[in-house]
Amino acid sequence: MNLYLSFTLNNYFFTCIASAIGWVIDNKDKYNIQILNLSLGTPANNPIKADPLVRSVNKAIKSGIAVVVAAGNSGPNSQTILSPGNSPLAITVGAVDDRKSKSKNTYVVAPFSSRGPTKEGLVKPDIVAPGVDIRSLSNIEGYKKLSGTSMATPVVSGSLALLLSRDGNLRPNELKSQIMNSATNLNESPDNQGAGVINIGNLFNDNESSLIPAEVIRDDSVKSKSRMADGLIFLLFAILILIRII
Repeated sequence: MNLYLSFTLNNYFFTCIASAIGWVIDNKDKYNIQILNLSLGTPANNPIKADPLVRSVNKAIKSGIAVVVAAGNSGPNSQTILSPGNSPLAITVGAVDDRKSKSKNTYVVAPFSSRGPTKEGLVKPDIVAPGVDIRSLSNIEGYKKLSGTSMATPVVSGSLALLLSRDGNLRPNELKSQIMNSATNLNESPDNQGAGVINIGNLFNDNESSLIPAEVIRDDSVKSKSRMADGLIFLLFAILILIRII
């Protein structure tokens, strides 16, 4: 009975998320959606070609939406990347602990952060970002510190939004390439760190590592609103029953 219930809920989860991604794709032009943040996941039990979440994510990316996905919190074992983080087209994000380090070069990948490769042998995650003790909203306590790759993923999504505010014509593959090529290597295995930890300074060629490029700061409020629309992020969260929330 419990096995049947778990299977039913798992299918229901697939259906809900796939439908939500479909809505995002359908309304992409209406709302100028360019980034989709998925701080969620489920065990990658299906081959990539048969995985409904991966198929939905790939469809969104091919439509022009950059999809940023949490790697999962099943580390430190290998082959623990969750679906749809195993999509070859998605930007899959692991977590680093930056609380005890004084420089990016000494960050360590959080023990809980899922490791690659995927079951098909794909190197994942693509990049890592701060994901330990991140101050976030809580429906009970107002604000609280949370840890997980779900916390690291929006850091990357927000960085992509800043990048789009400078050049709104960048395609998903170009966004992925730029953010990975600008990362700081932590000298860990690519299956642990991907390309390394996100580096905003390198991303914007700013030696002072400013979070906001000068081009974004405008006096013209109309232009400012337009640029903000270019970097619109849809945060998609699902309540997973009997499935581990990332």
